[in-house]
Amino acid sequence: IKGLNSTIASLSILINKGLRAELLIAGKNGSAVKKYLKLCQKMGLENNVHFLGGVKDIERSYAAADIFVMPSLFETFGIAAIEALACGLPVIVGRGAGVSSVIEQEKIGRVIDVPANPVKLAEIIEETAMCEKELKVSGKFDEEWHRRIAIALKYDRNNGIKKNLFVIDQIANKDKSS
Repeated sequence: IKGLNSTIASLSILINKGLRAELLIAGKNGSAVKKYLKLCQKMGLENNVHFLGGVKDIERSYAAADIFVMPSLFETFGIAAIEALACGLPVIVGRGAGVSSVIEQEKIGRVIDVPANPVKLAEIIEETAMCEKELKVSGKFDEEWHRRIAIALKYDRNNGIKKNLFVIDQIANKDKSS
């Protein structure tokens, strides 16, 4: 349902192109992990895919990421994409996620048809990474980062996103003072 087969296959494509990439998979997916571990081993990705399990402080995982990818076949809403936006990440979601309408309406990320074609998903991931680099080079990254956060706050549930931003800000300030 989460589109992990496509995501893992797209990672393989990116790595075979010579790009450096890793995939962090968060969530309680107990029995499915074995299936995906076998797929990763078959594709030679066991060192590039990291199954984190249920993550208590998810904002730390978002802080370690460059792009949030969730090509879900079905997702009632997909609050994880909003959390990722709240952390300033660019997002790529599947049309099967309810949040895809928010992403398209707000012009704040990319939406891919599902089931996601791994080649197309790899292209979108690569394009998104290039756009991020261009934003940094042009000096427009901070503006886009703040825009993502502002849009995420519009869809905040019970101030959970504000709490995550507070924690991220604390971590960032702690890292600056170290």
